[in-house]
Amino acid sequence: MSRAGAWRPWSAVLVGLLLLAAQAGIGPPAAQAAGSLIVLTDPAPGSTVLVGAGFRIGWTESASPRAPIVARTVAAYVAPKPADGYCANRTYALGWTDTRANRPFSFPVVRLAPLACYYVVVTVTDVNGTSTSARSGYLLGLPARDPAASVTSPAPGAVTTAPPSTFELTWRESASAGVTRRFVTEQSAPMGPDRSCPATGWSSGRTFQPAAPSLEVEGLAEGTCYRYVVAIWDTSGGSASATSGPLLVSSIPPQCVYGDVPTSDGTLDDWARTLLDPTYRLAPRYSPLDLVSTRTLTGVNPSQRVRRVVLADLQAMVDAARAAGAPIDLTSAFRSYVGQQATYEYYAKALGPAGGLLRAARPGHSEHQLGTTIDVMGYDGVSPSNFTDWTVTKAGAWMRDNAWRFGWLMSYPKASSPAMTCYQYEPWHYRYVGRAVAAAVHASGLSLREYLWRHGSITPGA
Repeated sequence: MSRAGAWRPWSAVLVGLLLLAAQAGIGPPAAQAAGSLIVLTDPAPGSTVLVGAGFRIGWTESASPRAPIVARTVAAYVAPKPADGYCANRTYALGWTDTRANRPFSFPVVRLAPLACYYVVVTVTDVNGTSTSARSGYLLGLPARDPAASVTSPAPGAVTTAPPSTFELTWRESASAGVTRRFVTEQSAPMGPDRSCPATGWSSGRTFQPAAPSLEVEGLAEGTCYRYVVAIWDTSGGSASATSGPLLVSSIPPQCVYGDVPTSDGTLDDWARTLLDPTYRLAPRYSPLDLVSTRTLTGVNPSQRVRRVVLADLQAMVDAARAAGAPIDLTSAFRSYVGQQATYEYYAKALGPAGGLLRAARPGHSEHQLGTTIDVMGYDGVSPSNFTDWTVTKAGAWMRDNAWRFGWLMSYPKASSPAMTCYQYEPWHYRYVGRAVAAAVHASGLSLREYLWRHGSITPGA
């Protein structure tokens, strides 16, 4: 991050001290427990990073497929202003602990105090309850100054990933004399291997002059890294600048990992664009108000509930399947958070914690909670799970080839499961998104998860 102004002499002293600290290798190594590993990368152990108001903590994690990581805790420790510029060998106290967001690989830290020292401890816990922790390097808050600027999104530190759609650049600014001008420079570089952004080799490109401390950026290119230099001026001619963290633009969704990040489009009106997977979830209280019984339909199990918005196209699909000699029935529809929790716990008890994860979505992560998702079977009463591939049956093949025409999509199709959908192939699981969206997804050749990510269903960096 680049900053201009009166703090430079103090910063020059800090730079020399921080180089000595880095050479001394201050900071503990990553910790490892049986089957799991976590390594802090931003700030890396042994380093001290000068920061403004925000920073994105980053790490890598891995675990055995038999014991995947399902929970994360981030704890921040703080010490007061160091007189000599060193953050090592000071007395730290716990500042805060966050267990709610459970974000894999990175975590945004905000409201860092000027001239205070910080480090964080990230603890990961696998499905069996085994935990392991690692500690970061140090963050040292920059001195307070006037005017001041600090980018909050994409925050300095770990990479922020976004689809190739509009991105909102945001920053904090202050000037007692009032901000009179803002100037933003966009820099870019090719995406590196393993979805990484380079430390050097950035080229300057577009410039902007926003009227407020935020900017909607469009025209982001696939497979490209971006960062932004924000400069502000006040009425007295004073200035400040700040550089954002790297923003990686990719139409490929993030890898499939277990987390508990609230999905961006999680309101009842967002039913067609809500992205749910092992990372993104609905709130426990999410429950549609327009649920109706399927007894109002003809030719299907009357004991299920769905949202009113799906009724017409569900009846049309049921009628068309019957007319084609491939009648279908419903085996499951709406399932509440509590209901899904009971389902998951049943399988976890029967198959073990890891086996339960493979058999059922954790509560909040199931599309059934939307009220727009159904599980189907042939009208002969034979469970689709009795077949190696249910689409070998007439009903299964008809649903695969025609459900999209009525607004229904197979959420976990064979061609992209589990690599892109994060779940095993389920030819009986269909979600309603409406005829227009279903036709667009069908034409794209993408799974629904890929399509929703590519079209910006998830807020970048969430």
